Amino acid sequence: MEKLEREYDKNHYFVDQSQARGSWGTRFGFLIALWFASVGIGNVWRFPWKAASMGGGAFVVPYLIFVIILSLPAVMGEGVTGKYGQGGPVQSYRKIGGPLRGIGISIIILNAFVAYSIIVAGHALVFCIASLTPLMNDPGAMWNSYISNPTLVTGVFILIVLLSVIPPYLGVNKGIEKFAIYMGVTCIAILVIGAARAVTLPGAWAGIDYYLKPDWSKMFTINVLAGAMAQAYFSFGPGWAWFLTLSSYAKYNEDTGRAQMTTGLADTSIALLAGFCVLPVLFAMGLGTDLGTQSSFVALPMLFGQMAGGRIFTFLFFLAFFFAAYTCEYVLVDVTGSFFQDAFQWPRKKSILAAGALLIAFGLWPTLNETVFNTYDTLFGLYFLPMAVVLQAVAAGWIFTAERFRKTVMNPWGNGYIGPIWDLFYRWVVPGLSLFLMIYWAIDMTRSGAPWYLGVGGMVIIAVVLLGSMYLFGQWDKAKEQRVLANFKSARR
Repeated sequence: MEKLEREYDKNHYFVDQSQARGSWGTRFGFLIALWFASVGIGNVWRFPWKAASMGGGAFVVPYLIFVIILSLPAVMGEGVTGKYGQGGPVQSYRKIGGPLRGIGISIIILNAFVAYSIIVAGHALVFCIASLTPLMNDPGAMWNSYISNPTLVTGVFILIVLLSVIPPYLGVNKGIEKFAIYMGVTCIAILVIGAARAVTLPGAWAGIDYYLKPDWSKMFTINVLAGAMAQAYFSFGPGWAWFLTLSSYAKYNEDTGRAQMTTGLADTSIALLAGFCVLPVLFAMGLGTDLGTQSSFVALPMLFGQMAGGRIFTFLFFLAFFFAAYTCEYVLVDVTGSFFQDAFQWPRKKSILAAGALLIAFGLWPTLNETVFNTYDTLFGLYFLPMAVVLQAVAAGWIFTAERFRKTVMNPWGNGYIGPIWDLFYRWVVPGLSLFLMIYWAIDMTRSGAPWYLGVGGMVIIAVVLLGSMYLFGQWDKAKEQRVLANFKSARR
């Protein structure tokens, strides 16, 4: 143990920057921040309607398998990289070095363009407030009236960005940790109440049976398997470097490997809980299972409105939806702000304000244009994200090597033990399945008659953007580092 600790310090595997960057005040705060960085619209919004429309149990079983073999190893890789790098993606991959040292800027670009997702948190907040008024008597009219008002939509988007700046601006302990604890616990409590109400409705057992009992004839189809893999990807959230950045605030003796494992358990549990809030209600009310992507804002309020106490249930659902989305958005601000800290050595508060301004600039256009919104969602969600995961796995799993990370960063001071099976999954399974998923999507989009830039052509464009930005930034960063070193040597003389 002492030998490993000396090697860790000697090789600069860990440089404690907690005074400059901040650190978690409690282990519980660290864990719940990780849990609710993974929990978001993918769990509360996307998972229930995907499970409903893709066979219930036939979808849930492969989803759970892909969480274990794909998402969890990838997120563990992110966490150990952040703990090692003690910075955001730019700092962490710079420290790994090698030909992929510039990956950090590509991840920052991904996060900046994904600012369009912030408006979904805004939708949830608007509908949460509207559920207390007569406007929710007709959810369809409410949705059309709201979405066709660009001034209102823009104002809500900017409001959510400004609200998302607050936790990281206040700091790791006083901001991110405190918000995560209060909002996270509240969100879980609401979902438990909602699930308890849903499963006790007359006729709800048919929905529970559909949800938990797999239809094996539907499970082994390419659409269900690809859909389950995609949900495991988006629900847990590897690739964004959110877990990397949150783990960078961990102290040297924090067991990040076990922390990511508990995050996987929490993320999956909350997704399943959200399913219990929705699917039993569908069957109890005698409705179909094909809800569609607007189900949370139109179909579900109509559905809940038919229940006794449905207005209260609608309010609680949208409140949990907003909390889950909001905890993701302020992590998005923190990750983006880490770029200014790592690349330009700006102070934290200045970096966070700059991140907020950057996200507003990148998010306004897709917020106001549904076609641009959908295009962004396809290009960055289906192609950029899997490519980022592949490059992260190559940098950490192959160049630095997963074994070296596991032995010197993940295991030495933790209370748990991560075995070499993680090396295998992180080096081979994660990049392999990510590439399969990306190529499958590209071919499927092309065959379905989508515009060329949403299919294989879009995949190629994104590859050029990602690799080009990575290379150019890597060269610039390396040259900057050499200039600093040269000035330091000159000053010593």
